[in-house]
Amino acid sequence: MNISQMQAEDESIELLKKENADLKRKVSQIEKRYREDVLYAREKSMYSVDEWCYRNSVSKFVFYRLQKEGRGPRLTSIKGTRRQFITADDDKEWLMTNSNFDRDKNFDNHQKPIDISDHQLTS
Repeated sequence: MNISQMQAEDESIELLKKENADLKRKVSQIEKRYREDVLYAREKSMYSVDEWCYRNSVSKFVFYRLQKEGRGPRLTSIKGTRRQFITADDDKEWLMTNSNFDRDKNFDNHQKPIDISDHQLTS
C-alpha cells in the first residue's frame, strides 16, 4: 500500500466517523422527542399552560388571547401556588365546545392584517 492509498483510507475513515457521530446525534434527538411525546400523551389529571398549548397545538399568545376574550379553557389554581392549570375535564370540555376552532383564523400569527386602503401608493 502506498502513501496516497493510506491517506485516502484515512480520509474515508474520518468521513465515516463524522457520519456516525451525526447519526448518533439524530438518533438521540429522535429518542428525546419520542420520550417527550410519550410523556405528553399520557393522560394526566391536570396540565400546565405549556403542556396544554403543546397538546392542542396552540401558541401561548393564542392561549392568553383566548383567555382574555373568555373563550379559553377554565383555569384552576392550587392553593399556595401561583401556577395555573387546566384539568383534564376542562380540557375535554373546551375541545368539545371548540371542535371547529381554526388556529389560522384565531390570530396564531402575531401580526394584524394591514389595511392598504388607508395607505396611498406612490410611484
